[in-house]
Amino acid sequence: MEYSIEELARLSGVSSRTLRYYHQQGLLLPQRVGANGYRYYGPQEVDCLQQILFFKRMGFSLAQIKVALAADNFDFVTVLGQQKVQLEAQREVLNQMLATVEQTIRYYKGEEKMTDEAKFAAFKEQQIADNEKKFGAEIRAKYGETTIDESNAKLRGMSLTTYQEMQAIEGKLMEQLQKFVAENLAVTSEVAEEIYQLHRQWLTYSWPDYSLAAHQGLVAMYLSDERFQKYYDRFGAGLTQALVDIVLSR
Repeated sequence: MEYSIEELARLSGVSSRTLRYYHQQGLLLPQRVGANGYRYYGPQEVDCLQQILFFKRMGFSLAQIKVALAADNFDFVTVLGQQKVQLEAQREVLNQMLATVEQTIRYYKGEEKMTDEAKFAAFKEQQIADNEKKFGAEIRAKYGETTIDESNAKLRGMSLTTYQEMQAIEGKLMEQLQKFVAENLAVTSEVAEEIYQLHRQWLTYSWPDYSLAAHQGLVAMYLSDERFQKYYDRFGAGLTQALVDIVLSR
């Protein structure tokens, strides 16, 4: 079946203007352009548009989507499988959060007791789900399914006190990174050493085992993906680069 640009816009919920922009960017070329200049799209283009929308939903930029679609080894079934895992994890987190909300309501009504660990279980699941959504594909490919699953299990089993310690260490890490950048310090400085030790300690809360090689391999990815950079640079420009330089210098 063939669709005009207006028909495809109605079918997909994407505006005609956006479809034209995708054409200009080389993302979605029409099957043909009529003598009147109208664009027409066939089954392959419909599939391509669906793929683009899936990638956008997963947080990829248009530039990243274009590279992915053009790759010789592009396998959309694998991409969908990864998306399915992420969506299932998000569903589990929502179910956990709903259960925690219901239990908390009963707790405040005096109808049920609630342990301190139970009060924060859903938030740990949210953290795991967020990590999977942002970095899951990369870290699983690099470190393997078993290692990441063990890491998630370690976080789930973490006591409230230990979880709070982990959060406090991350806060101190960000403060020292900000100081390092603001004062233009060297990677050999005492502050840099403290940053390395803080990041190392923070990782060991969720890593089954620590090694400097694995640590350096992790931070080496930080600058290759904007999602990694945003995590640290949300506290200040240049923090990701600083952390990478410090860890790689060890």
